[in-house]
Formats: sequence, C-alpha cells, structure tokens
Amino acid sequence: MKKSLWFVSLLIFTLWLVGCNSQNLELFETMEEAVTFGLEKEGSDKNALLSVEEYKGETLVFYELDDSLGVSSITKSEEGFNFFKNTSYVRFGEENAHYIIGFEFETKSGVKIPILAGKANDEDIQKIIVLEGGIEKELNISKNSRLFYTMYEEPFDSLDVIPIYQ
Repeated sequence: MKKSLWFVSLLIFTLWLVGCNSQNLELFETMEEAVTFGLEKEGSDKNALLSVEEYKGETLVFYELDDSLGVSSITKSEEGFNFFKNTSYVRFGEENAHYIIGFEFETKSGVKIPILAGKANDEDIQKIIVLEGGIEKELNISKNSRLFYTMYEEPFDSLDVIPIYQ
C-alpha cells in the first residue's frame, strides 16, 4: 500500500512538473512549417510574410497583419522548430508622410534585438535610407502596407532616417 501511494504521488508530481514547464509549444520538422503555422495562428498567411532574417544567431520573422508589423522568432531545438511571439503588433498613424519607432524584441532564448520600424504613408516615398554610424542602409518598403524595418546597433536617437522621394 505504501509503495502504491508513493508511486501515485510521484506520478502526480511528475505530471505537475511537466505541466508547469510545458508552454504548449508546437514543434515542426522545418523552419518553413513553423513559419506557416505561426502566421496562421496569428490570423494571417504566407502572403503576409515580409522576410525571415538572421541576426546575432537568432531567426526573426517579419510579417504584416491589418497594416501592422508583426515580429516573431523561430527557435530551433533538437525536437524541432517553434514559432515564438511575445510582442504586440506595431501600428502606425496615417496623418504624416512617414512614421518611425524603435523597440526591443526579446527572443525565446532571451536575446534582446533593437528594431527600427516605420510606415511610409506618402506614396511618393520610394525608399528609406538609415544612416547608422556612418554606414548607409537602404530599407525595402512593403507594397501592401508600406511598412519598413531593420535591426540596429547604435543608440536609436543617433540613427538618421531619410525618406527618398520620387
């Protein structure tokens, strides 16, 4: 009797421990499957995918949903790939020619990545140039939502963001 009570207690404790550590992670064999699942889970699809970027050993997924920018990361483990989202969507106003914002995205592994994001409302804005530490970076503007984004190293207030008009 004592052994079966000990076994039941151990079983309950193990189930409790697994339940506490489980984050209902959906694991996939490929990164593409994880991205597709994540976009669908967010209420979007593969057409909303803007890019998949590697940065400091992390894989970031940028996508649009209802004219907002979504950022997630893909985590790889021995078990497979997982789509991880921990931030709200970034939405921009419509009044000005363009908007920019800086924010920090934290991946599942705890890496904090500074992101500059914006929206070019004025259709005459052909591209966005970001000057960071004397280096010029040309940013793509998405066709549908007119969003742009990049990761950066220097302090946000030291970046120059220059819209290039037609």
